[in-house]
Amino acid sequence: METRPPWGTGWALGLVGALGAIGCAIGTGTDGFDSVVGVGPETTGTGADTDSADGPDSADGPDGPDGSGGADGSATSFGDPTDTDGPPPGGEICNGLDDDGDGAIDEGLPDQTCGVGSCEVTEPSCVGGVPQACTPALPGSEVCNGLDDDCNGTIDDGVEQACSSACGSGVIACVGGLEQPCDAPTPQAEACDLDDDDCNGIIDDVGGCRVGVHRSYHPGTGEHFYTTDLGEAQCCGFTLETSNYYHLYTGPHAGLVAFYRCLTPAGRHFYTQSPTCEGTTVEGAIGYIATGAGTAGSFPLYRLYLGSSGDHFYTVSMNERDSAVASGYVDEGIAGYVW
Repeated sequence: METRPPWGTGWALGLVGALGAIGCAIGTGTDGFDSVVGVGPETTGTGADTDSADGPDSADGPDGPDGSGGADGSATSFGDPTDTDGPPPGGEICNGLDDDGDGAIDEGLPDQTCGVGSCEVTEPSCVGGVPQACTPALPGSEVCNGLDDDCNGTIDDGVEQACSSACGSGVIACVGGLEQPCDAPTPQAEACDLDDDDCNGIIDDVGGCRVGVHRSYHPGTGEHFYTTDLGEAQCCGFTLETSNYYHLYTGPHAGLVAFYRCLTPAGRHFYTQSPTCEGTTVEGAIGYIATGAGTAGSFPLYRLYLGSSGDHFYTVSMNERDSAVASGYVDEGIAGYVW
């Protein structure tokens, strides 16, 4: 005989409905819990009768499941409290948004650097949510300042400047970003050395370096006479034509040789580089003459000879030389180079 609870089957159905409502509330996961409530049939006695329109023959199982899914059997599990959180925040990019969710927009984006030398600039990579292009500064003219002004990758290149002094030309170099003094030669104390040491435009303008040769003429014999002694130049019937007509060095130097005064058997004088006076009488050296053209600013001394009088004539003038040749003198060439 089947036994039913005195309150009928309505109670069981009400319980199932209540549990179902609770299960829906719990199962939403809105409070961080995953809950499962199961209500299953329970068969008692020997009958095969199950739930029908007026309720199943069952009894609730307040003591928990019996392995076959009791009417009141339930199971509750606790899940990850963050199951419903949004996706993890991403890295910040230039887009006008708060990508990393820290409340700031486009923050922490690095600056960008471009350009070479003085053209190098550092600028923001993001402005107003828009990525920016990096534009180098414009190059300038290179100057000596330790910088790469023209932005070609080289510091102070090509900034050397030409300079000069009275003694010659030089360069103003750039070292360590600083202009150096002009390295042109500087004037020195003048010395007797075939050079213009003090750069005043005159070579060896020091006392005792050169000696003047005076030119005289004897109107009676037609002879020309050359001597370093001014008194001798005016004696014995000779008339002084020009004092210090040309100069010789008083001592030997490279490129200079002795210039000898010679006397012919006829009593006429001439002057030569020959230490034997070309086979005549050597009266001595009157000074030193250059053997090469242009030595220390020298110029040629022309030698001529007039056979009818035995006169040797010396001049530094081409015009005078040519006039002498026209009057019968023979051009014997250049005796040397004088000053």
